[in-house]
Amino acid sequence: MAVERDPRIRRRGRGDVVQHLGRGRSGGRGELVTSWSGRGADALKAAAPTADSTPVRVADAFGKGRTGLHFDGSASLLQLAADDIQDGAPSAHGASGRSVLWVARAPYLPPAYGWVDTYGPACTVVGGARAGGFPETSAGMHDGRLLVVNREEATDELGSPTWRRVSADAELQIGPGEVCLAGFTHTADGTLQLIADGVPIGPPSPAFYRPTRGWSRIGGGIDGAGEGALNRFGGTLGAVIVLPFDADDATLARIHDWARGRFGSR
Repeated sequence: MAVERDPRIRRRGRGDVVQHLGRGRSGGRGELVTSWSGRGADALKAAAPTADSTPVRVADAFGKGRTGLHFDGSASLLQLAADDIQDGAPSAHGASGRSVLWVARAPYLPPAYGWVDTYGPACTVVGGARAGGFPETSAGMHDGRLLVVNREEATDELGSPTWRRVSADAELQIGPGEVCLAGFTHTADGTLQLIADGVPIGPPSPAFYRPTRGWSRIGGGIDGAGEGALNRFGGTLGAVIVLPFDADDATLARIHDWARGRFGSR
């Protein structure tokens, strides 16, 4: 999947723009993909954990020659060999924290009956779980809304982790699905801002930031009873961008311009 890094983003720190590398057997509409990887010497590689979880590479998913990776909303999943951590360390190139964005087309998929976003969105795009089985932060969609579920510092009366849910109506799943740039920024001092089409949506929200913030999966969240296939992403991804800093307005605008030119994002 041919994607390009904004050169100004590259100078500001490592940004993992994930692209297709591995290929597998034919999947009807396209090729089944065994792995996705970023560019550069230190590029991360996300691989399908099983033969049944491979997404499909569609050559003209976003227009002539504009390749996309289709996830079926049930089994498709890619994961890193280990968590990619954004520890919130101060950066000379941007405010400390992290930014997670993606370009995708996602048709409307209602959440499963009785679904509660306890650990992640019903349609998780970027997620994963650390040691102990709980996710730090999961991002995606629920009923057309952009949603981030963030693990907080406090615990409940039983000593179990608690989560904050930050959402806004971004009209991400309308009809057959428009191509959208969406995601969030999260400062190390604990402010989370949802992003859609290159601009903030909804008010900034307090959200705890710990040095273990990171991600390990594309296309789904954690496994387990009541989770697993119920939190998978259904739609077509063009790019996933993870930056180890809180992207400013100018950086977000450049990424949005790139997404519009490369994938026809709205």
